[in-house]
Amino acid sequence: MTRGDIRCGAALVAALLTGCGAQSPVPAAPAVVARPYVVMVSFDGFRHDYIDRYRPPALESVAARGVRAESMKPPFPSKTFPSHYTLVTGLHPGRHGIAGNAFYDPARNAWYRLADTAAVRDGTWYRGEPIWVTAERQGVRTAAYFWPGSEARIGGVRPTYSMRYDGRVPNARRVDEAIAWLRRDAAARPHLVLLYMSDIDDTTHEHGPDAPETALAVRSVDRALGRLLDSLAVLPIRDSVNVLLVSDHGMSAVAGSRVMPVFDALVSGGVDTLGVRASDNGPTMSLWFAGDTVRRDRARAVLARTLTHAAVYGRDDAPRSLHLAGDPRFGDLLLLARPGWMLQRRATDRPPRGGAHGYDPDLREMHGIFVAAGPNVRPLGRVPTLASVDVYQLVARMLGLERVPATDGDAGVLRYLQR
Repeated sequence: MTRGDIRCGAALVAALLTGCGAQSPVPAAPAVVARPYVVMVSFDGFRHDYIDRYRPPALESVAARGVRAESMKPPFPSKTFPSHYTLVTGLHPGRHGIAGNAFYDPARNAWYRLADTAAVRDGTWYRGEPIWVTAERQGVRTAAYFWPGSEARIGGVRPTYSMRYDGRVPNARRVDEAIAWLRRDAAARPHLVLLYMSDIDDTTHEHGPDAPETALAVRSVDRALGRLLDSLAVLPIRDSVNVLLVSDHGMSAVAGSRVMPVFDALVSGGVDTLGVRASDNGPTMSLWFAGDTVRRDRARAVLARTLTHAAVYGRDDAPRSLHLAGDPRFGDLLLLARPGWMLQRRATDRPPRGGAHGYDPDLREMHGIFVAAGPNVRPLGRVPTLASVDVYQLVARMLGLERVPATDGDAGVLRYLQR
């Protein structure tokens, strides 16, 4: 897949939020008030082919009046936290530092895990500049409802309004609270709103991407989107709102019979695993050897010989397409399973079922969606596959932000979609 094949797309807007622990708003300048509005909604795990398969009416209505990419290619690893942070920074995980949903940082001698609220809310873990930081520093108010990274003070800045994650909050409430913030007075109203829904990811992890339950999950988030669109349509600012619908990754079917127990293979090959750190079970696994290069090299030889359905890389010699940038957070060794296969520490671990993501982003099953419509989006219909690393530049340009930091995306690849 060439870079030209993974570019094209456009747009903005789709869901505002309520602000528990919000920063104190300061009056916005008239030029800021006049800016367009961008609402970006992420449907976690919404695979690119679900639109044609399930024909969700609300989502299709947005595509019909704007643009829809054939798919959106995620970064590596194609997991929730790295992918979402790429969308808002325009950086690959090798540069923005969120190397997985769980990873070890040798420099800090500490773990980052999405379930560890202290780590998630510690801004020193995050590199790069998320779009809400760029906007807030230029006096443009932002809001984030459960978007990964938004709970932390990054560079000393948080969104004006943000919510601490609680997966029990129903989508209807998320939408209604978002709309309530969009009804605020112009001086306090955010111009960038990020909203997150996890139904599809939760369902397909449990049942698989092709299960009947997946259709129900797609309908569920589409009803929430319809509720959002109906509410936006009666707002006084409706003609200034751009809607951007994205997902962080797709999903691939897995089975308990296709697993590779990594630590069992090491022990069988005569490698001592005491003190070896490993990231979570899944399509990819990182291993850290605490500076023991002899044991690392022995482990690499053993795993390259025994893991017949996985590639074994050192972080410095991994394919350039993965964009690891030599970051130690990806481990001393990086294991990447072939589609449908899973890596586990031990054969006795709970076998996988349903679906998984985290594979090589070139795998089409890992691709998500990109759909957009609004006053600043050209109604071009279907466009080729684009890359999530470009979304930051598009949103920043549509918000009229200046002094935008350099990113890994191409600032020009989506420009033709903007009116």
